[in-house]
Amino acid sequence: MQSPDPLVEVETSPDGRYVRFDKHIGRGSYKDVWLAYDSETGSQVAWNTVNLTRMSASEQKRISGETEILKRLSHTHIMKFYEAWSNEEKQQVCFITELLNAGTLRQYFLMTAIKLKVIKKYVMVNCSTCCLWLLNFCLLGGVDKF
Repeated sequence: MQSPDPLVEVETSPDGRYVRFDKHIGRGSYKDVWLAYDSETGSQVAWNTVNLTRMSASEQKRISGETEILKRLSHTHIMKFYEAWSNEEKQQVCFITELLNAGTLRQYFLMTAIKLKVIKKYVMVNCSTCCLWLLNFCLLGGVDKF
């Protein structure tokens, strides 16, 4: 049996706490996600990078505002957000979140034999409930409480 390739350290956070490896684990429309390590807790985390070069000044300001809000959120149903900083040299915003390694929603549905009809019903009911709960949370000033 062949051993897995060793992870290569690529960069560290400004304070030296987080170490990013060369393993790319995801991509979204605005960000890339890399495997990282928290040297204080000994746990794996997600190192997220948002490339600012293709964004307007207003979009860059919005990203900064959103990271500030995420720093204050703390809820069991929201992914943990640990730290954020700007990397001026690479023109990126970097932030560290908890690592959710269960795969994508698409991968989950491909692994299970769930019919599309069931998925649509589940999504409509649960998304509506979550949206209403989130709206209630925000309207009651939940963000300011953190």
